[in-house]
Amino acid sequence: MNLAKMIADAARTPIRAGIAVSDLGLAVGALALGLVKQALGEEGYQPVEPITDILPLRGAIRGANRVEELTQPDRALGRMLARGGPADKLTRPGGVVDMLSEPGGLLDRISLEGSSLERILEPGGLVDRLLEEDGPLERMFAE
Repeated sequence: MNLAKMIADAARTPIRAGIAVSDLGLAVGALALGLVKQALGEEGYQPVEPITDILPLRGAIRGANRVEELTQPDRALGRMLARGGPADKLTRPGGVVDMLSEPGGLLDRISLEGSSLERILEPGGLVDRLLEEDGPLERMFAE
């Protein structure tokens, strides 16, 4: 029994009901307005679309439901974002992300002009020499 899911479902139910009631109220109001305009002989009478068709509310709800589905505990993203999971471990104070992004950290060192990474990746650098035809990698993996 997943208590968090039960609480989330319980919180979502009144929201969904409220949206449905609001949508119905807007549709009834639009219908009534249309009938009044028609009775008054308004030219170019055009029925009004419900507000949820004008505003992207349904799309937002679908998107929120998709995010909720992707972050379920049995899905990869859900496991990644779980409390105490990989995302928490990587982003904890003093963790890997801090070590990489701190001033003078690895990201600073490899992004400097003339850094070893830049020299490795430049045309004619180590990567090009390793991957060239008849280069060391090709010879090593030749059958």
